[in-house]
Amino acid sequence: MFRDRLRADPGDRLLYEETKRSLANREWRDMNYYAEAKHPVIDD
Repeated sequence: MFRDRLRADPGDRLLYEETKRSLANREWRDMNYYAEAKHPVIDD
């Protein structure tokens, strides 16, 4: 459902892209922290 939502809604897709790019620039001890940091956008 999440993938379909991103495909259908350009605004949501842009928000998710910007979030991922911002988070990708940080240092993470573990990729799980990166995945967890995306959850607020995913949950919305």
